[in-house]
Amino acid sequence: MEKMDFNKLADEIVRGAYAKFDGNYHPKLLLEIFADGGDSWDFCAAAKVGQSTFQKWTKIHEKFGKCYEVAKALAYAAVANNPKWDDPQMFPRYRLMMKNRFNYTEQRKIKLDELDENATIQDQYKTLIRYMKSGELTTHEMNQLSNMLLAAIKIDEYTDLVKRLEEAEKTIKSKL
Repeated sequence: MEKMDFNKLADEIVRGAYAKFDGNYHPKLLLEIFADGGDSWDFCAAAKVGQSTFQKWTKIHEKFGKCYEVAKALAYAAVANNPKWDDPQMFPRYRLMMKNRFNYTEQRKIKLDELDENATIQDQYKTLIRYMKSGELTTHEMNQLSNMLLAAIKIDEYTDLVKRLEEAEKTIKSKL
């Protein structure tokens, strides 16, 4: 790799040699870098512009902004489908990268429209079974939600037990 002349680069940056947007070059460069799994920092390094310039370009140059939206999907696919991430030593880095770059969470967000909070625990459980059978819930998610229902049952039982004990105490005190 050729050693970079930072003095020359600094002079060119000050002159504004790299800050001019090229509608043919920069969108293509953006797509190429992101398709290889790169990010906005990689683009900025290649184009020799700062993040503020990059962000400004996404807003004021329609073609560049649209290419950036597609480029993010290309980068996500490149990173997600990269076989090197199968290496167990790379997994923590992969997980962190997916979280930071792509807003990926290890636990997906689930929306269960048919789950009625006013229904009985048994009916809620039947609804969860239906979601699991249809493939909308994984067995792990089903287990977590079932545990939530079990906790609700225990709370109801505890509340009922406390109420019965209070009534029993009142009855005993009234007979004394």
